[in-house]
Amino acid sequence: MTFIELGPRTARSALAHLPDTSPLPVARLTPSQAGAALAAAQSREHSLYDASLQALSSHLSAIAGFASAVERADASLAAALGVHRG
Repeated sequence: MTFIELGPRTARSALAHLPDTSPLPVARLTPSQAGAALAAAQSREHSLYDASLQALSSHLSAIAGFASAVERADASLAAALGVHRG
Protein backbone atom coordinates (compact mmCIF):
# COMPACT_ATOMS: atom_id res chain seq x y z
CA MET A 1 0.00 0.00 0.00
CA THR A 2 1.27 3.46 -0.84
CA PHE A 3 0.57 6.60 1.10
CA ILE A 4 1.35 10.27 0.81
CA GLU A 5 2.25 12.55 3.66
CA LEU A 6 0.90 16.02 3.00
CA GLY A 7 2.87 19.04 4.07
CA PRO A 8 3.23 22.67 3.15
CA ARG A 9 5.56 21.82 0.25
CA THR A 10 3.70 18.84 -1.20
CA ALA A 11 1.95 20.69 -4.04
CA ARG A 12 5.10 22.60 -5.06
CA SER A 13 7.18 19.44 -4.93
CA ALA A 14 4.71 17.48 -7.08
CA LEU A 15 4.63 20.24 -9.68
CA ALA A 16 8.42 20.54 -9.63
CA HIS A 17 8.68 16.88 -10.62
CA LEU A 18 6.51 17.12 -13.71
CA PRO A 19 8.48 15.49 -16.54
CA ASP A 20 9.70 17.29 -19.63
CA THR A 21 7.15 16.54 -22.32
CA SER A 22 9.08 17.81 -25.31
CA PRO A 23 8.82 15.35 -28.19
CA LEU A 24 11.48 12.73 -28.69
CA PRO A 25 13.70 13.05 -31.74
CA VAL A 26 12.56 11.09 -34.75
CA ALA A 27 15.07 9.06 -36.75
CA ARG A 28 14.93 9.57 -40.50
CA LEU A 29 15.15 6.18 -42.15
CA THR A 30 15.71 5.12 -45.73
CA PRO A 31 12.68 3.78 -47.58
CA SER A 32 13.16 0.03 -47.33
CA GLN A 33 11.55 -2.92 -45.58
CA ALA A 34 14.00 -2.62 -42.67
CA GLY A 35 13.43 1.14 -42.55
CA ALA A 36 9.66 0.66 -42.51
CA ALA A 37 9.93 -1.91 -39.69
CA LEU A 38 12.18 0.37 -37.66
CA ALA A 39 9.88 3.35 -38.26
CA ALA A 40 6.90 1.30 -37.04
CA ALA A 41 8.83 0.22 -33.93
CA GLN A 42 9.91 3.81 -33.28
CA SER A 43 6.35 5.03 -33.61
CA ARG A 44 5.08 2.37 -31.21
CA GLU A 45 7.79 3.14 -28.64
CA HIS A 46 7.19 6.89 -28.87
CA SER A 47 3.48 6.26 -28.31
CA LEU A 48 4.19 4.17 -25.18
CA TYR A 49 6.65 6.78 -23.91
CA ASP A 50 4.13 9.59 -24.46
CA ALA A 51 1.40 7.61 -22.69
CA SER A 52 3.68 7.01 -19.69
CA LEU A 53 4.61 10.68 -19.48
CA GLN A 54 0.96 11.70 -19.74
CA ALA A 55 -0.02 9.31 -16.94
CA LEU A 56 2.81 10.55 -14.71
CA SER A 57 1.97 14.19 -15.40
CA SER A 58 -1.72 13.59 -14.65
CA HIS A 59 -0.87 11.77 -11.41
CA LEU A 60 1.49 14.50 -10.18
CA SER A 61 -0.98 17.23 -11.14
CA ALA A 62 -3.73 15.42 -9.23
CA ILE A 63 -1.49 15.14 -6.16
CA ALA A 64 -0.69 18.85 -6.38
CA GLY A 65 -4.38 19.74 -6.74
CA PHE A 66 -5.37 17.54 -3.81
CA ALA A 67 -2.58 18.90 -1.60
CA SER A 68 -3.58 22.48 -2.44
CA ALA A 69 -7.22 21.72 -1.61
CA VAL A 70 -6.19 20.20 1.73
CA GLU A 71 -4.05 23.26 2.52
CA ARG A 72 -6.97 25.60 1.72
CA ALA A 73 -9.38 23.53 3.84
CA ASP A 74 -6.89 23.46 6.71
CA ALA A 75 -6.39 27.24 6.54
CA SER A 76 -10.15 27.81 6.39
CA LEU A 77 -10.77 25.55 9.36
CA ALA A 78 -7.95 27.18 11.32
CA ALA A 79 -9.43 30.61 10.59
CA ALA A 80 -12.91 29.46 11.61
CA LEU A 81 -11.52 28.13 14.90
CA GLY A 82 -9.44 31.24 15.48
CA VAL A 83 -6.14 29.40 15.31
CA HIS A 84 -3.21 31.57 14.36
CA ARG A 85 -0.42 29.88 12.44
CA GLY A 86 3.06 31.26 12.53
